[in-house]
Formats: sequence, C-alpha cells, structure tokens
Amino acid sequence: MQSVSRNSLSIVTVWFKWGTDSTLPRPWRQQNVAFAMAAVPKSLGVLPPFVLQYDPSNAPVIQVTVSGGGLSGAQLYD
Repeated sequence: MQSVSRNSLSIVTVWFKWGTDSTLPRPWRQQNVAFAMAAVPKSLGVLPPFVLQYDPSNAPVIQVTVSGGGLSGAQLYD
C-alpha cells in the first residue's frame, strides 16, 4: 500500500499478489473508504472519494517525443 497526499488530493495505491482475484476485495475497499469518510468532519467540504481499478492493458507501452524547428503541433502530428 502506498499513499501520496498533496494539497486537495490524496492517492492511495494498493498492490495485490499476482493471481489475486481483484474483484473480490472491491466491497472491502469501498467499506474502508466509507469508514474513513465518517471520520472526516462534514464542515471541511471533502468530496467522497472514488475507487478505480487499474487495468494495465490501458497503459502505454512506449511514449515518443518529437520536436521540429518552427513546426506547429498540427504539422508535427501530420
């Protein structure tokens, strides 16, 4: 588990062992998020968090950066 907090934003990442059925812990995660929200004073105006499931198939395999002296972004794209 890893937590990163910034002004107005917190990201908590949870890793599971290879082969873990990632659909099973979802109710547990949502219950823990609701439990944590109950401890936050309503007067702070904190928005309820949401739980995202990471799908590695959506991650880029490679990123390419190009530059061209004086060309616009559209020209580089073409």
